[in-house]
Amino acid sequence: MMRTTGTMVASALAMTLYFVRSDIAPSRLRDRNDRRRHGEHIEALLRSAGVQARWVECKTSWLWSEALDVIEAPDARCAQAAADVIALAGAEPAA
Repeated sequence: MMRTTGTMVASALAMTLYFVRSDIAPSRLRDRNDRRRHGEHIEALLRSAGVQARWVECKTSWLWSEALDVIEAPDARCAQAAADVIALAGAEPAA
């Protein structure tokens, strides 16, 4: 019988999706590139603030007049921190 040694691998935290109201006007998110730039901006904001959350996508609908950012975070506290960072920065993409 052969004996193998393994290394411990840290498992990733369980992440949950949260909806965060975005300050950007849905009309500014016309196509895939606009959404991608918006997401890159949000990612940079979260990274620079040290918030443990990740931007997933931006949702818009004819049912509501706002854009919603979908954030992936390990818990509600991190999601609230992400929402605060987005709200404080205005979430406007850099020109």
